[in-house]
Amino acid sequence: MEIEFLDGENAGQVLDVPRKRLRVAWAEVDAYDQLVSNWERISGYELTDAESDAVEQVFELLIPDGVAAWSWKPVRYACVIRGWQELERITRRDCAGLLDGVDSFEHEDALWTSPLGTVRIAEAVAHANAIPVLASIHEHERECRERSARGRAPSGNGDDAGTTAEWEYENYLAHHRPVHELLRQWCGHRAVTFHERLMAAEQEIQRLDDLLAYTLDALRGTTGAVSVPHLEEIHHRDRITPYNIRPVIERPLCPSEIPVEVVYRHAWWTR
Repeated sequence: MEIEFLDGENAGQVLDVPRKRLRVAWAEVDAYDQLVSNWERISGYELTDAESDAVEQVFELLIPDGVAAWSWKPVRYACVIRGWQELERITRRDCAGLLDGVDSFEHEDALWTSPLGTVRIAEAVAHANAIPVLASIHEHERECRERSARGRAPSGNGDDAGTTAEWEYENYLAHHRPVHELLRQWCGHRAVTFHERLMAAEQEIQRLDDLLAYTLDALRGTTGAVSVPHLEEIHHRDRITPYNIRPVIERPLCPSEIPVEVVYRHAWWTR
């Protein structure tokens, strides 16, 4: 295609441009310029690393793609909403008020919002559906605790050498913990408290059921003699409460901090 510049610094210049470089036909250039202007207008808000990871988790867990989705381009983490009524059902609130003051525009039968709107939608969805979000956090923290204690073994791929416990713990503090705390904040203090009380109650019931079965076996004489003080100690020592239900990711100990356990054995020549 031959392109001639009619004004500006390059007025009168003619260039041979491959057809694939032309975005639209000349008759559609005004609409295309307006679209580009809209993309630029909604690109002013940038997400933090914690916000972007939290948004991805909430959208993947609770929002179907046909209702709303975050995009990679032309604006990263812009939100495209296709199912307005379904989104209001998921968030349990008026989305027009939720997106008040957020830059947006309509394009191809969908509403595009800035990344600020994406964060607001993810926060509203997490607040309205706290239990699955908190359950996902709890499961991920259990994985982080295991890796921070043992590291990660190589996967068998020649390029994957695995990780150490120290590296996993630093990675948890830098990347995973901020996301977990942000998601808990989105869910709300009341939802977090309710979820931890519910999990503690369920696990405490299971523990007491196991303790009762152990006691009955002791009374039948199938597990040997068991004293009452011993049963009382087990009952109080292993009690599960909302204060100890959350997995605790601890710093791996240095070799000098690990207690030394001395085991005495008879020499083979004295047997």
